[in-house]
Amino acid sequence: MSVYNLLYLRMMSMARGKLINRFSFSVNRGVVRKSVHVSGVRRQAGFSLVELVIVLAIIAIIAGFAIIGIASTLAGMRANKAMYQVVESMRDARMLAMSQQRRVSMQFTANNAVTVLIRNDAGVFTSVSDFLSLAYDPSTILENGHQFMNGNSYGDTTDGFGYEGAIVFSGSPVNPGDPPDRTFIFTEDGYLTEDFDLHQPINGTIFIGLPGGEERLMRAVTILGATGRIRSYQWRNNGWQLSR
Repeated sequence: MSVYNLLYLRMMSMARGKLINRFSFSVNRGVVRKSVHVSGVRRQAGFSLVELVIVLAIIAIIAGFAIIGIASTLAGMRANKAMYQVVESMRDARMLAMSQQRRVSMQFTANNAVTVLIRNDAGVFTSVSDFLSLAYDPSTILENGHQFMNGNSYGDTTDGFGYEGAIVFSGSPVNPGDPPDRTFIFTEDGYLTEDFDLHQPINGTIFIGLPGGEERLMRAVTILGATGRIRSYQWRNNGWQLSR
């Protein structure tokens, strides 16, 4: 074998060795990269126990605030419902007197009840449902434990119809009970009067609250006897504000 052949074989052998080394390094480097990538994915896929506890604690706090807010909103809605029961009872009684052209009486027969009666052909006041032969009666009983409550601690509304009592008409308190101490009449013309003087319209205020409840749950309803205008108020920021 000549010297040239020996040199040729030597060069081929060296070249083959370099290719094998490069391929091996490339393969190994790919394995390393793949291993690092897979390992990174595994580290990102789960949560530690501490992280889970923190997340659950945050959810519990948010839920607690939400429950408090919902309870407060529901209490306000119940107070408004009791207020509108009184508003609708008086409004329906007045409309009934005008539409039927008959006197309609309104009495406070308990600390949470408004009783409405209509005068029949015999001159006797009877239940509206019996007179109309319909399942309709403007009388109402306040719901959810609400009652007529003294307005002394809250003062008068902007109408200025009185506040020294739970129910105040013509500047003097009304004592609810059965039998009631005073009877109010809606005339055929829509005036609100007392039974002993049907020609003198009277004004009044009715205070509504929840025994043991918060001040913000106090409500008031006023009526202007000459026109039948009825307004409702809510106790807000230490004062009476017109309800919308």
